[in-house]
Amino acid sequence: MGQQLTVFGDNQLATVTGIMKDMPENTELKTDMLMSMYNSQRDSTRDKNWGGFGVMAYFLLKPHTSPEALQKNSPLF
Repeated sequence: MGQQLTVFGDNQLATVTGIMKDMPENTELKTDMLMSMYNSQRDSTRDKNWGGFGVMAYFLLKPHTSPEALQKNSPLF
């Protein structure tokens, strides 16, 4: 925790702010690292440059929440 890693091969530094458990084998999220899209001052214009980031959104539902009801109320997703 708190250590800095060089990422993306261009000397961009990222600070470790959390450690996650191994993901289950049946997950769609196959990754070794997750990081914010906004890590430095140079990333501040990223919301104005809509490129293909391959971004996915995930929801953590409260216990007893119906995924079907959520999907029905969110047809655009």
